[in-house]
Amino acid sequence: MNPPISDTGEITPSPEKRKGFSSSEADSLPFSLVCQECDAGTEIASREQANAAGWADIIFAPDLPMANWLGVCPSCQKVAAE
Repeated sequence: MNPPISDTGEITPSPEKRKGFSSSEADSLPFSLVCQECDAGTEIASREQANAAGWADIIFAPDLPMANWLGVCPSCQKVAAE
C-alpha cells in the first residue's frame, strides 16, 4: 500500500495535514501502523516502539483501511538503500 505520489515523485502531504486533523485527534485514536511498501507493522504497539525499531517517515493516516499510521519499516528502508 503506497501513499499518493505527486507528479514530481514526492509523497503528498499526510492526511492529517490535508484534512486538518489536530495532533490531539491523532492521539485519541488507537495506534496501528502499516508499512507503505509492505504489510509489516501489526506487531508495533506505539509510535515510541516504532521509532525504537527503526521505522521512518511515520505519518498519521486515519483514512487507511488497516491502520491509522503509515511509515516505512526497517526492512523496506534497507531494500530501498540497495
